[in-house]
Amino acid sequence: DEVNVKKVLLDADEPFPILDIVVTPELKREGDVRELMRAVQDTRKSMGLNPKDRVILVVDDALRALIAGFEEELISVVGALEIIAGNEGGSSVTVEGTTYSFGVVKV
Repeated sequence: DEVNVKKVLLDADEPFPILDIVVTPELKREGDVRELMRAVQDTRKSMGLNPKDRVILVVDDALRALIAGFEEELISVVGALEIIAGNEGGSSVTVEGTTYSFGVVKV
């Protein structure tokens, strides 16, 4: 399994840190969005885009629900100018058994 640590709190009375390994729904969704980010970056690479090239990310309703609350981070990480609704997805990513379609359009 993979472990991502966001912060570590140490108690002066405890000699070792205690890890909370509970995966909350929020953490799960954040991981799912990161899977999407990796897929978008792979698509950008296969399109021959440079990091400074800007794109528009096209997502359907199901994917829009997944990314709700993470739009700004997604835009920043994948170099998008905006995220728009649409069904013109030429790429896809499978997250927890569900396949989502998306499109990347160079601006």
